[in-house]
Amino acid sequence: MKRKVIFLFLISFMITGAGAFADTITLKNGTQIEAQIIENKADSVIVDVEGIKMPYYLEDIEKINGVPVKQEQVQEASPAAEPVMPQQPAPAQEQPKGLGPEAAVADSRMTSPVQDQEPVGEPEVSAPQPDPDTEDLAKRAIPGRMAHKRAGAIFSSIMVAGLLLVFVVIIYIYCSLCLYLIAKKTNDEPAWLAWIPIASLFLMCKVAKVNYLWLLLVLASFIPIVGTLCMMGLMVYLWYKISEARNKPGWLGVLVIIPLVSFVIMGYLAFSE
Repeated sequence: MKRKVIFLFLISFMITGAGAFADTITLKNGTQIEAQIIENKADSVIVDVEGIKMPYYLEDIEKINGVPVKQEQVQEASPAAEPVMPQQPAPAQEQPKGLGPEAAVADSRMTSPVQDQEPVGEPEVSAPQPDPDTEDLAKRAIPGRMAHKRAGAIFSSIMVAGLLLVFVVIIYIYCSLCLYLIAKKTNDEPAWLAWIPIASLFLMCKVAKVNYLWLLLVLASFIPIVGTLCMMGLMVYLWYKISEARNKPGWLGVLVIIPLVSFVIMGYLAFSE
């Protein structure tokens, strides 16, 4: 029964200490951020922090989940500007003889090149740029939130572990006290062995008037399933004999196999006359 309580305590502690898995982002300034990455972009990653989507640029990130970030910056070479040749004034055309001013103007219009006008397109609308002050403030606030969250999880784990430890100590004291009083009432000494782990098993065999060789079944407790069944059978047999040694019905000792009821049975055998 004691091994059951300790086993449940360890399982509860492992489940509680396990924490939620998240991605770990290490910034170049040494700050570590634990959050879930919900989107990867070419120049940044988007993380989910308590339901808020926050961007982190790759140029500020050193590692993601322990893997160094290698940012490739590709710069497109701008084409060299072609030298602008000064336009030479077109040579003046001689006005043909015999033509008037109006004919000369018409002829100049026909001989001058026609310049195509470029169509005027719609003005490009640039995307709104994020406010640097707001973005910097958000980056500074995230580490504080994550640290507060981690501190809360650690405090909760310590509180649960502390409560389980207190619960186990109370159960151990109660079971040892019951066995001590039973040994006193059956005049089996030394009754103080009830307070010592493992030694209390020898005291139970002495009170139950059974051979100590039965305790060899304790060695089978290391075998999965079979060991558990052997320990349960040993405890039922010992408490059956202890109940008879207290001049009580033997079937009361069999009830110790039932959780919670076992505490009532041990208390009854210890405190009743």
